[in-house]
Amino acid sequence: MGIGLLRKPYPWMQLARNILSNFQSQYEEEETMRTKIWPLAHVTVLVLLFALLFGLALAWSSPKTLAAQEPAPKLEGVAYTSWWHGEYLSTGSDQTLAKIEDTGAEWISLLATWYQDELTSTTIYSDADRTPTDADIVHAIQTAHALGLKVMLKPHLDVKTNEWRGYIGEGGFTTEAEWDAWFESYQAFINHYAQIAADNDVEMFCVGTELDKTAVEELRWREVITGTGGVASIYEGPLVYAANHTYTNTVMFWDALDYIGIDAYYVVAVTTTATLEDFKTGWITPTAFLQELADEWNMPILFTEVGYRSIDGAGMAPWAYEGSPPLDLQEQADLYQALFETVYQEPWFAGVFWWNWTTNPMQGGPCDREYTPLDKPAEVILREYFGGEPKTGADALILRPDEAMKRDVYIDNELAHAEDWSWGWWDNTWHGGTIAYTATDEVYAGESSIRADLFGKDWDAAQWGGWGTPLNTSDYYWLEFYIKQQNLDHGLQIVFSHGGNTLDYCRYTVEQDNGWSHVRIPFTEANWANVDIPEANFAFQTKGNDTTFWLDNMRIIGIIPPVELSPGGTQEALPGDVITYTHVLTNNADSNNIVALEAMSSRNWDVVIRSKLDGSTVNLPVNLAPGQTLDLEVILTIPANESYGVVDTTVVTATSLSDSRFFDTATNVTTIPPHFFIFLPLVMRNF
Repeated sequence: MGIGLLRKPYPWMQLARNILSNFQSQYEEEETMRTKIWPLAHVTVLVLLFALLFGLALAWSSPKTLAAQEPAPKLEGVAYTSWWHGEYLSTGSDQTLAKIEDTGAEWISLLATWYQDELTSTTIYSDADRTPTDADIVHAIQTAHALGLKVMLKPHLDVKTNEWRGYIGEGGFTTEAEWDAWFESYQAFINHYAQIAADNDVEMFCVGTELDKTAVEELRWREVITGTGGVASIYEGPLVYAANHTYTNTVMFWDALDYIGIDAYYVVAVTTTATLEDFKTGWITPTAFLQELADEWNMPILFTEVGYRSIDGAGMAPWAYEGSPPLDLQEQADLYQALFETVYQEPWFAGVFWWNWTTNPMQGGPCDREYTPLDKPAEVILREYFGGEPKTGADALILRPDEAMKRDVYIDNELAHAEDWSWGWWDNTWHGGTIAYTATDEVYAGESSIRADLFGKDWDAAQWGGWGTPLNTSDYYWLEFYIKQQNLDHGLQIVFSHGGNTLDYCRYTVEQDNGWSHVRIPFTEANWANVDIPEANFAFQTKGNDTTFWLDNMRIIGIIPPVELSPGGTQEALPGDVITYTHVLTNNADSNNIVALEAMSSRNWDVVIRSKLDGSTVNLPVNLAPGQTLDLEVILTIPANESYGVVDTTVVTATSLSDSRFFDTATNVTTIPPHFFIFLPLVMRNF
């Protein structure tokens, strides 16, 4: 068990008790007690003794001068979440964890949720359709550890009726038997994850989250944590409980833990026009309360959750996760900075877990309203304070579509023909939306478009499918379409089936024209690259708002490879020869392309690449302008002692450093023919 600051008495307190006890025993044995008059010597000794103990107490317990100490390092964490089985096992999850580590974060909290049916239910259970499996959890822990991330396992309890977990038990449990049944079920739930934490070397464990109305049951909570068969009997690492930010003084078992945990969704603004300085001012009152709490229990405080959506007014109600208020990326960034510049600097503050990153590696981006800071200004602030490197690298390549490699999905007033896709298209909407395939009220080009009306229920969506025989996407690069939304403030995402990702189309907008967005979504980011798709199922979905949108000119399309090498050649040569192969390197992209060149001889012959134009050696890598070509010479030196009858293959590789997924190769084959000898007879004559 990790030792909390108040889990056992201070040594100086125990020493004082022992000395005073011995002194009192000796004193009581003296007959002078009958007079109740202390000898002067005894008084002197007692005064000196208390002076000594007081000095020891100060030496042991009082803090050193803060100015003379290095500030305690802060726990730098991100809350990593999934509410669905299988997601933590996905390759997308592995990619997301790598992105978290790249920010400089050193910790993740890992969410696993069980459920109870109603606030008054006493049975807690794992939901087969929602709860991540144990294999999911273990995989995420192992992946995080392999990346160098530490893990706090944070089990959650939710109510199936969507009521807040903090109300569990309020007015519902009317008998001791009901409280006993609920805590017995909770103990089994939390011990299950404590065992996973112990078995997988998890660095911290959270014993509960925002269970406000149960916290009054102090003795029962102590039994959950440190009782016989409690969490501490299974897991020996540091423990924390995550109280809601509305907590006052209802939790009285902090001394059984190592940290005071707060899910810190404090109101730090009262208007939608609040500035960075306003947010910093907004932290004054919460910080004062937290200071008193830390002092009262002499324990560090950890923000087990805190986060902000990238919306206008995020600081007014940070806990409000529903709806689609106006997008405001800068407000989210300012709220991050305000926390880092205020409470984060306090000596009693232990660290933070920023809420939240999901398993989707393509979350976030310039149009996302949710909590993640990925690819937003808030990520810049996060990296700065977590010590991560700034995002760098060359500008992305602007790729050229290959009009000879395309398939239409919807052009003008009809879907793709059956002969193109093996069987016809079908459409569907979840929760009762409508779709019209010959809409004329909004058209990008031609006579009609697809119109979809979604009714704003939970994750309402318009869904399409097709091409009954599997389509291999290796020859294609994008799903391309034009889309127009009636209300841009209503979030809309596209979901790719069969292991694909969920993406915000906004981040893939090429250009806009009269309200229409020209969108190209790379199959690489949809997780549809180089795979057989049995059915082209994808859906446009919204959450929480009615929305209408139009689609036009939808197709899948290939690209002209941005890096191209002309083919290799073949030559015959002899040992000691120097031979030359020529290639043309072309940048087919509509932007600068930084290209690395390499030539490898299968027989380890010396090989040099140089520019044919002026005979100089090419400085690698080369930076090619859009459409630029470069003539190359690959010069191969054959060793003089090389064997006859051998064949060498020299592979020349050109790789785009602007995007390493794009490369081209050319192979040159050099043959040394067999060496034939003619033996003549030797005639000996006598003279």
